Amino acid sequence: MSKLTPQEELFCREYVIDHNYMEAFTSAGYKYKKSIKEESLELLKKENIQRRLDVLFSEKCRQETQRINRIIKELEDIAFADLDSGVPITVQQKLSALSELAKITGLVSNFNIAIGTLRKYGLMLVPSPDETRGMTWRVHNLKTLQEL
Repeated sequence: MSKLTPQEELFCREYVIDHNYMEAFTSAGYKYKKSIKEESLELLKKENIQRRLDVLFSEKCRQETQRINRIIKELEDIAFADLDSGVPITVQQKLSALSELAKITGLVSNFNIAIGTLRKYGLMLVPSPDETRGMTWRVHNLKTLQEL
């Protein structure tokens, strides 16, 4: 594998940012003679450039995965914190964290559709602690809940 020049390395790093090979070409300081599109695409197609991009994209993917996992962990810590533990977390903060987790995991739309469908038939989901499974949801008749 031939070593990249500093300019080629800069081209690769710029390309990883926004996937725009013409912008990366000019940002790396290349000057085109005829056509920026052709010359930057030619550079992009070079084997050593492609190998370096593979490495850089893999690294970017790994870093983004770590960042996402840290965000999810922080949201989980808030969402599932015990309000009686002495940690200063409000119910609103817990609900907000749960909402964000639902969005991230794709549950928000399916969950809202289910709640809307249940309400249409006079039913409601109510959280119910379960000693063996943690928090579960139970379906209740809205009329029965109003009488309580």
